[in-house]
Amino acid sequence: MDRGNHWKNGRRSIGVLTDWVDSQYQANLLRGVFDYAREQGVHVLCFEGGAINSVREYENNCNAIYDLVGRENVDGLIVFSAAIGHFCTTEQMEDFLLTYAELPIVSVGMELKGIPAVMVDNATGLRELLVHLIKGHSYRRFAFITGPKENQDSFERFLVFCKTLQEYGLFFDRTLVAEGDFTLEGGRRASRELLAKDLIHKADAIVAANDIMALGSLMELRHKGISIPREIAVVGFDDVVESLYCSPLLTTVSQPLYEQGRLAAEILLKTMRGGNGEKIPQKIILPAKMVLRESCGCFSEMTTSAGNGGIDSRGIPTPDSFTRHKQEIISGIVESAVSLPEMKEAAGEKRLMRLLDALEEQIQISASKDQPFLRTCYTLLDEALWRGEDVFCWQILLSELRRCLLPYITNTRLCLEIENLCHQVRVMIGEKALLKERIKYYDLLQTEKTLDLLREELLTVSELPQLLEVLAQRLPELGVTSCYFSEYYGARTPDGGDSRLILGYNEQGRVELEVDHPIIFKTRHLLPPQLDFQDKRRSFLVAPLCFGQTQFGLALYEFTGGIDESLYDSLHRMICSALQGVLLTKELQVREIELIVQTEHLRNMAELRKIMEGFIETISVTVEKRDPYTAGHQKRVALLARAIANEMGLAREEIEAVRMAGIVHDLGKIYVPAEILNKPGRLHDLEFNLIKTHPQVGYDVLKAIDFPWPLAEIVRQHHERLNGSGYPLGLEEEEILPAAKILAVADVVEAMASHRPYRPALSIDEALGEIEKNRGVLYDPEVSDACLRLFAKGYSFRS
Repeated sequence: MDRGNHWKNGRRSIGVLTDWVDSQYQANLLRGVFDYAREQGVHVLCFEGGAINSVREYENNCNAIYDLVGRENVDGLIVFSAAIGHFCTTEQMEDFLLTYAELPIVSVGMELKGIPAVMVDNATGLRELLVHLIKGHSYRRFAFITGPKENQDSFERFLVFCKTLQEYGLFFDRTLVAEGDFTLEGGRRASRELLAKDLIHKADAIVAANDIMALGSLMELRHKGISIPREIAVVGFDDVVESLYCSPLLTTVSQPLYEQGRLAAEILLKTMRGGNGEKIPQKIILPAKMVLRESCGCFSEMTTSAGNGGIDSRGIPTPDSFTRHKQEIISGIVESAVSLPEMKEAAGEKRLMRLLDALEEQIQISASKDQPFLRTCYTLLDEALWRGEDVFCWQILLSELRRCLLPYITNTRLCLEIENLCHQVRVMIGEKALLKERIKYYDLLQTEKTLDLLREELLTVSELPQLLEVLAQRLPELGVTSCYFSEYYGARTPDGGDSRLILGYNEQGRVELEVDHPIIFKTRHLLPPQLDFQDKRRSFLVAPLCFGQTQFGLALYEFTGGIDESLYDSLHRMICSALQGVLLTKELQVREIELIVQTEHLRNMAELRKIMEGFIETISVTVEKRDPYTAGHQKRVALLARAIANEMGLAREEIEAVRMAGIVHDLGKIYVPAEILNKPGRLHDLEFNLIKTHPQVGYDVLKAIDFPWPLAEIVRQHHERLNGSGYPLGLEEEEILPAAKILAVADVVEAMASHRPYRPALSIDEALGEIEKNRGVLYDPEVSDACLRLFAKGYSFRS
């Protein structure tokens, strides 16, 4: 089965195909797969290769990783079809999976011919939510935000939406349907489209086909000053963790994602083992559950559950009756709190029994200062905190405990004592929840600190060995306990060819690599067969080391459960960017040597200048190939900067220096991942800080070249501002070179007037308004005046 791949140590291996792992949808599915695989003692290899048939070029480049999946590395395959088939029809997805026909396959989220599928009941959960909106809130007019046209889930949810409205005799205005793409920006864009159709006066509620678009809609409506849910309600589908980090809290439909992952792994292993005489179902549908929160006009479950539990007439007339009915009380709590993760295991009942035993002891020693019930609550909450559970869910559990307990208490003093204990435990839950957030915040600060250090070190390396040394030191500090990097070795062949291990480490230490005796292995084996994992089960993320059209090699990061899945993607993008920077720097160094050699043979300054200009043009093209949204940006900035310098009456050499600097002013973006440069939504602080390094990076690349102009320093200073608010040096006034001041104004005007991934182009009047508004504050007055005069005379980028 292994075909010579000995690192697996005879264990079976499950493969998982997913687009990315930094989304809550994929991450929760993966946790289910990992947990079941760990229990069964099998390896997991998660191949992260982007969506297939994607409109995003960088995803198409990542798809190459899927070509390496086969019998050489896995014995069966779980495909997150709804994720990687984001831009696919069902037929296209089936064609894609023909490549793996020799492997047992289980599909998650998409029903495919001849392949067992784990699905979610889109209909029941969404219908339940729609009925609640219609009957519970009397909403009658609805708008809908769909997902991509080809997406099966989106189609099914829209169909349920239409049928439910028809069932209740409600008119549906089809002009209030906007197409989204399951992204945050897609939700915002669809909401803008609906608002342009007078949404507020035509609809009572917006139903989005997933939570991320619903959150985008919340953001856009709030940006327009529209109150939710007072003016319009918004609901989603999925119950991703982000739905708990917005205000109002998002009403949604909860998918059992973790359970889907576990079930998919269970079905696959049964298939791999021949079914063990058990028939493998072709489709399993799991129920989805309505989750009521604030965005539809309800209160959260936690708030409503706290009001349950008055004393009813079925009290049993003995003071200690509840001690004789503990099992009945426990059964009542389990039945009503069955949706809580804490109640899904046998351990849940044991926790409740511990609570009731402690409460009984507390009552018996009422006068004592000892507090067994509170101490037990503290212990259980502490255990929950370190297991990573949602501590706030214990508020609901406590409410259910109180509701089921009070009917058995007829003694007034005892009833008051229990009420007081409940209040104390609620305070304790709040303290533990706050502590959990503080711990998360502290861990995040430590991670950010290490990431900042890693980023700074990666920016300074210019050789591959240096880069690998930095990674070997910093990745373990971020919780990556085992990691392997390899580069493609020799010619690529249809079977994947060979690879050479360039870095590897695990808990046993670092793999020794010798220059004269490289470790070469079949690429489709993913890892060298001689690696000794001491018969331990492993779970790896397998990701391509690629950038642009260049396929460099593979990275394998071990999943340990100790760090957030999104960190792997952030790290991997950072590493790919640094690797690209190293290789481009090497290429530039070769070009520099060629330039030096040619310079020595040239006496004529005009010819030297021509070569310099050609070299600069080559650099400019290299940058723009990575970022199609800014194609031509550097040239347009250079032309405007030259025109401003000419309007100011500068000398010819100064004008030429400004133009040349403009052509390469964004050179430093070769170190910024393309997906960040082209990201349609709002950048995170980490991503924006990475972009802000590009002036310094450009300076570092150019400083060693002996240009006739101070290009390196001009490039470094083009984001500096008069008042010191710029970057990277925070220079002020006369500390900034005159040429950099000109470049700064030209860059701002062109950027505002051009289309960007995160917004459409603004008008030239808006761009000039920015210059006029901040004349003398951010931008040099003389430069600003020259720019304004230039456009008043009819200058345009088209001309």
